[in-house]
Amino acid sequence: MKKPTAKKAKKRRFNYGRLPTLLFVIFLVYLLVVTGGQIRQLRVMEQSLARAEQELNTLKERNNELWEKIKLLQSDSYLEQLARQRLGMIKAGETPVVVEPPPQQDKNTP
Repeated sequence: MKKPTAKKAKKRRFNYGRLPTLLFVIFLVYLLVVTGGQIRQLRVMEQSLARAEQELNTLKERNNELWEKIKLLQSDSYLEQLARQRLGMIKAGETPVVVEPPPQQDKNTP
């Protein structure tokens, strides 16, 4: 049988001198957690803003193109050109000339 040891187990007592350091470390961890989430959210918002700005620029370019097309369609000379090309219209007093492509020949015929 073993003899009981004569040593007394020392109770570990909390060192109150280290309390400010412990509180400071806890505070730093809290700050890291809070600011980390906010930084992540800020990055997501910045990416969303960048996509929205890019889309805005694209839409502005498209809008400018459409305004140019509107101005073009409002000009009489362009409308006349379209009427001549697409509808085959002519001015009064003009003689229409129709150019037909030559007939295709068979490869067997000389």
